[in-house]
Amino acid sequence: MIKKKFYLMVSIALLCCNLILVFFLLQVPKINRNEGPMRRQPNPKMVIIEKLHFDDNQVKAYE
Repeated sequence: MIKKKFYLMVSIALLCCNLILVFFLLQVPKINRNEGPMRRQPNPKMVIIEKLHFDDNQVKAYE
């Protein structure tokens, strides 16, 4: 009787651990489809210009 109760408790604990693991795996943020090895990456120069909010004079000086 003690072994059956022990096995039941271990089985329930493992089931709970698996459910928690599945929950955390499903909560992973979605990957942006524009990012990845198969997609064409934007020009690094354009990324710098956009992120730093260059004006026309700064863009000319940067080029």
